Amino acid sequence: MQDVNDALAQFVCLQYSPKETHITNIPDLRWHLFCKHQAESTKLPPTTSSLEEHIERVHVQAVVWSQATVMWQHLLDPLKHGYHHTRSTCATTQRCSCKRHNLTCTELCLCGTDCENNVDCNAEYDTQYSDEDL
Repeated sequence: MQDVNDALAQFVCLQYSPKETHITNIPDLRWHLFCKHQAESTKLPPTTSSLEEHIERVHVQAVVWSQATVMWQHLLDPLKHGYHHTRSTCATTQRCSCKRHNLTCTELCLCGTDCENNVDCNAEYDTQYSDEDL
């Protein structure tokens, strides 16, 4: 697997390197681009660890797709291959547009399936208003 990571790191370096520059590792390339002001921080190539996690996630997806016609698939554990279990925090931050507009999330909301905005908005509604106010 390290051979694949090394080859893809070299590919990333080739894609992001300015003309007439031959940098073969990602940290040096990121430093060069940042110091020469040739790329904003959001447009820098991924870090080595970020690239390796992405490669792991792509590998999991490729295994799923390669077994699409197999009845009893042997799948990899995504949590051991680049994926992380995270809990949605959209209801407590202003990332969720529904929350910003004081609405409960619907199926059309883009904040994800783990959204807790329904619970938060309903609890907020119950504590702010009484039946007499309506």
